[in-house]
Amino acid sequence: MFAVSADSLIITFTERPFSVGDYSIAGTALINDKTIVILVTEKLQTRTLYSITIQNVADCNGNLMEPATFTFAVAEPATRNDIIINEVLFNPRPMESDFVELYNRCDKYINLKNWKLSGETITTTNDVVAPRQF
Repeated sequence: MFAVSADSLIITFTERPFSVGDYSIAGTALINDKTIVILVTEKLQTRTLYSITIQNVADCNGNLMEPATFTFAVAEPATRNDIIINEVLFNPRPMESDFVELYNRCDKYINLKNWKLSGETITTTNDVVAPRQF
């Protein structure tokens, strides 16, 4: 689940849905391959955490998805010092991993998709970091 903009959400499934289902947010739902795009009736605001309940989505075999509730927010672009490096482990014990811990020190929801650190991409998926979270 990802808010693409203030007026649209994308919900990605593992297989192509057959029916658009029902949603707790008003809008028009459209199927596009393995995604359902919801064009919301009321614009979404930044710096707000929303929840949506999805039910009655069926696959091509008629299997219904169990009702599920998800949270999401409209991401904003980061500005200088919104995200900081909080911790670095560059020499782990055997069988452990290197890691970098990032901290969102502002009030924005920030998407880390395609961010790079030392030339390496952190993530290629929509990964939104909430305000004041690691």
